[in-house]
Amino acid sequence: SDQALGAIMMALQKSLMEQSDITPVLKGMEFDLMDNGELLVKNPPIVKFISSVYHPNIDIKTGGICLTTLGSAWSPALTIVKLLVSIQSLLAEPNSDHGLNPGACSLYLKDKDKFKKTVLDHHNKKLETSAK
Repeated sequence: SDQALGAIMMALQKSLMEQSDITPVLKGMEFDLMDNGELLVKNPPIVKFISSVYHPNIDIKTGGICLTTLGSAWSPALTIVKLLVSIQSLLAEPNSDHGLNPGACSLYLKDKDKFKKTVLDHHNKKLETSAK
């Protein structure tokens, strides 16, 4: 139902907003409400970031995420919480084998310190722009 999806979206946004200003959006989910109250998501949701993220596995223009959990490795047994943990893990530990941002991927592989600085610079620039 729309109400259940709204609750999922709010929980998702709250979870990730507590850790950063990055806000993902989930769409296209089909789910069943289990007897224990847990939502069973039948298909991989379409997940993207609505704010620009400098990361090897995130398309800087579209916000699309390269994560096997959202494709071939999807299982209805995965919960929204497990999906969020997968996204958080990917943010912390990029997968250089499957990059959507070639520049970020290359920099991450060559010079992790410079990569971290570039991430912070991108983030700070985004904050400055939104404050204006």
